[in-house]
Amino acid sequence: MVWIAIGVMLVSWALTYAWWVKVRVVCLRQHIYDIRDQLFDYAVTHGHLDDEAYRQARRQLNAIAAGVDVITVPVVGYMVRHGVSEEALPKSDNEAMQAKIDASIEACFSRVFYYLKNETFTGVVVRRMMYLVWIGELIEEQASFLLRRWMLSDSPQLIEHHIERAEKGRLTGSGSLPVI
Repeated sequence: MVWIAIGVMLVSWALTYAWWVKVRVVCLRQHIYDIRDQLFDYAVTHGHLDDEAYRQARRQLNAIAAGVDVITVPVVGYMVRHGVSEEALPKSDNEAMQAKIDASIEACFSRVFYYLKNETFTGVVVRRMMYLVWIGELIEEQASFLLRRWMLSDSPQLIEHHIERAEKGRLTGSGSLPVI
């Protein structure tokens, strides 16, 4: 009888976790779309749809939203180490528009960082381990800096490139995304 109860609990936990994995991705993607839509509404209201900085910021937000299902701590770690472009996003000539773009990118960064830290299994494990290490705050600050640097570059658009490369490698047997 005890084994049946334990089995039911384990199956229940596994099903709940499988459901949660999908739901958290949908919620994160929707939040990024909301940020993007607020930026769009501002650009429409103030006539900045032709602004190159707005267009690039929108591309960034779309790329991040499209790659949400593969954004994990190891993948972001790999992308930060191997895929950060030194090219900065273009700046808008309009200060108010630039402030709105910066606020949108920062809001997206904050949400993705929260997701990685609190909603992924790896993030939760790493965060728990950081409590055991006195240098935990420094590690979190460095991770925050690196993720922000990656998001402000043109590198989020490279997610699709790395996914395609991994898929091609899986099909030919030549490799996949590295395990970090």
